[in-house]
Amino acid sequence: MATRTALEVVRAVDALLPNQYDDREKLRWLTRAEGFVTEEILRRCEGGEDLVPPEELQGGEELRVLPPYDELYRFYLERCIHYANGDMDLCNNAVAAWNSAFSAFRDHWFRTHTPCAGAAALRFC
Repeated sequence: MATRTALEVVRAVDALLPNQYDDREKLRWLTRAEGFVTEEILRRCEGGEDLVPPEELQGGEELRVLPPYDELYRFYLERCIHYANGDMDLCNNAVAAWNSAFSAFRDHWFRTHTPCAGAAALRFC
């Protein structure tokens, strides 16, 4: 399965949730979501130590989470839109969906990748 670009996610969210925010703002929000994925999941696995979160997405970059887990980006954008609109009920729903999708990806990632050496653990001598 191919990864989606940041701008493809923005267009998909715009189709589902028309809003007044420009692409630049939504790409800034997506940069934060990609940062969470990078810092909280990908860098904690073997081979991911050298990954750095993006400075700022421009739109053409491929996002790091593959389908079917890439829906987490959509939920993060929806959360940001609802929060900016002041609609806390819809924001909370999107946060719950983000948390669920993020956890599902995290669980999948750690099941299929080797943890980094040097992970904190209790060691008996």
